[in-house]
Amino acid sequence: NLDSMEELEKAAQSQGISYEDFKQNLRNQIITQQVIGREVGSHLNITKEEEQKFYEDHKGEMEQPEQIRLSEILVSTQKPAPAPAASKQADLLTNPADAAKTTAPAAPALTGPMTPEAEQLAAAEAKANALRDQIQKGAAFDAVAKKSSDGPSAAQGGDLGLFKRGTLSKELEDRTFAMKAGEITDVIRTKQGFVILKVTEHQMAGIPTMKEIEPRIQDALYYQKLQPALRIYLKKLREESFIKVSSGYADSGASPNQTVPVETASKDATAKNLKKKKKLGIFPR
Repeated sequence: NLDSMEELEKAAQSQGISYEDFKQNLRNQIITQQVIGREVGSHLNITKEEEQKFYEDHKGEMEQPEQIRLSEILVSTQKPAPAPAASKQADLLTNPADAAKTTAPAAPALTGPMTPEAEQLAAAEAKANALRDQIQKGAAFDAVAKKSSDGPSAAQGGDLGLFKRGTLSKELEDRTFAMKAGEITDVIRTKQGFVILKVTEHQMAGIPTMKEIEPRIQDALYYQKLQPALRIYLKKLREESFIKVSSGYADSGASPNQTVPVETASKDATAKNLKKKKKLGIFPR
């Protein structure tokens, strides 16, 4: 994801194209996807019978280990430092042995407290408890995280992603895997400060029910149907459009078995076809 126009410009330069060409290509891609969605995708129907058959046919591929999705609110006791990328926050929750292999600063893994100034420590703990109280009284966890968390995942509402058993420190794993989705921990003292964790999802080991993964099944069936439907749509557009291939160019959109040479239309025929295209909405009036 690109968070600013400056990053967008850098992305264009890295691909060796001008910023204006990059924006135009991006604009064309967006328009293309919108047209496909409106003209093709909106007409695709997926039945419950198709969903059930897909589920039965692919059950063996859907087995998953027990895992939880965590979000955090961190009240730091560290001096401000450049924040690592939000994706690095996953490293902060790994086992101490794994964390030692990375240069990322350690965080919610319970590897032992530091000893900052007592006043700073007390103030941070008081703030963390106050934030937890807000959530207990009904404040949305992600909103509090965005506003008050010092963690690198704050912009994402504190979301840290999914964790399987064996990827968290044992003490943290024992706490969080015993929780249900929607529950939050007490304030936890960590090396970086004080953290509140929320289990936003708790997926049990085994094959999920069809209801649990119905959106994924619908997406898979949608894209299965989209390609053949798109080919039919493009063929129809081609049949309804006037296409002239100039001498020296190949008709890349023609059928592989098509051997009829492309003829140059007369002025009258060209005018009739242009009128036809206007009716189709291909040209502006």
